[in-house]
Amino acid sequence: MNSDFSVSLNRDELFALEKLVTRIATVDASEVRAVHALSTDTTRCLIGPLDAACTRMRAEAAPESCSISLTLEPWQADSLANWMGRLTVHQIESVVVDPDTADAASLAIWNLMGVLRPVSLYF
Repeated sequence: MNSDFSVSLNRDELFALEKLVTRIATVDASEVRAVHALSTDTTRCLIGPLDAACTRMRAEAAPESCSISLTLEPWQADSLANWMGRLTVHQIESVVVDPDTADAASLAIWNLMGVLRPVSLYF
């Protein structure tokens, strides 16, 4: 049974996440040390909606934020959340190189994790 997830990202977060995921999906594993690879199916489920959102964002008069909608099987959501949860700031920086892009990618991951695995804090 599929589940639908939607996350809103600003322009910088969206493009940084696209760069991170695309780079990880296309580089040689030895080139990106210690970055856990996504499964092909999970990558495809993320890249398609990311590409569509980036295309909308690149259009003229595009808004500053955009929603990404993902329809995932439970195992895909778990795989994606597990992968993102294991990434470190150092790993993200080594993949995207630019510190500002790494910061934006980290924020995008944080937002997406909040949708895939919401956390409740009680005080």
